[in-house]
Amino acid sequence: MKSLMIFRYDPNCMVLLMDGSAALGLDLSFVTHVFLMEPIWDR
Repeated sequence: MKSLMIFRYDPNCMVLLMDGSAALGLDLSFVTHVFLMEPIWDR
């Protein structure tokens, strides 16, 4: 995945946004913070 390589190796790229389908099987062991966000379904 090109976006993941840019995020990993480009020091100017500080945020990676993706939906749940893109996250399956990714190794994010190099990141320092992860924010998981889900929509509110009961509203």
